Amino acid sequence: MEEECLEVQLNELDTLMSIFNCDSELTLDDPSVVADIRTSLGEILRTKDGHRCKGQADGRSARQHGQIGFTMKLQTENEHTIEMIFRLPLTYPKSAPDVSIRVSGLSRHNHQLYNEKLQSFIRELRPEEPVIYEIIQWIRETSDSFIEEYSNSCGVTVKPPNIPSASMDNLGFSRLWIYSHHIYNKMKRKSIVDLANDLGLTGFSVPGKPGIICVEGNQKNSEDFWQKIRSMQWKKISLIHREDLTADDSTKFEELRAFRDFEEKHFDPRTGKGREVHMDLGLLFQFLQERGFSNIFQMYFGIKGRESEQDNC
Repeated sequence: MEEECLEVQLNELDTLMSIFNCDSELTLDDPSVVADIRTSLGEILRTKDGHRCKGQADGRSARQHGQIGFTMKLQTENEHTIEMIFRLPLTYPKSAPDVSIRVSGLSRHNHQLYNEKLQSFIRELRPEEPVIYEIIQWIRETSDSFIEEYSNSCGVTVKPPNIPSASMDNLGFSRLWIYSHHIYNKMKRKSIVDLANDLGLTGFSVPGKPGIICVEGNQKNSEDFWQKIRSMQWKKISLIHREDLTADDSTKFEELRAFRDFEEKHFDPRTGKGREVHMDLGLLFQFLQERGFSNIFQMYFGIKGRESEQDNC
């Protein structure tokens, strides 16, 4: 079922990229995820010189390639900037897409109201059919009237569209889950820990095969971490899951953290062929389960871990 859904996602994404400007209006979270999914599905790929070539499936689970995600930035008729963040579950369109909106000058409370209206609209759409373009059109058609209604009737002062909401940027919180084919190199491992600490991020990394990285903290710093890490030389690395949250103040921001610091974790490592090192997946699952992230295990490995019957202290 996932393969069929991913084919639909790629076709819909291709259509959107033919409609919107990919330099200024549509930005992929991670272009390598899209390329890898195309290859794993054996799709027709277009090479840089314009010729077509047949991609070969690499036999890996689509889950290890991560989700397709992208951001749309468009201007309304009244020159407000709309930012639409899309993340497609592996089962979309059989399940609903994950969509959120930001509009320049809109208060935090009214952002919440607008996103609630959006989710209500999405629930009314036809199930199991591509709906991204329909969602984009609904947002474009309703954003100006929503801003006008809430600025006039609710006493909300709307900021000029060219002034960003600094409080939202400062208190934006992200948690990124990164998959690597392997992490062996000692300098790379040190760089991961040092960079996370320099950016004030918490989380953990797991060396070996596969390599796992989780970082959480300030949204911009989390994105900077991902950009710097992915620029290193890797056999394969991808962002498989992302959580974006907001906090009302710095105290609540810190309460969103699931980890107190950033450290390299080891789960009974065992050597394999050559320099291969494999961690005990049962211990890794237990570690994730204790922190409320048992669902992440399935995203990485495509299987559910065994729930512990003992209370975790």
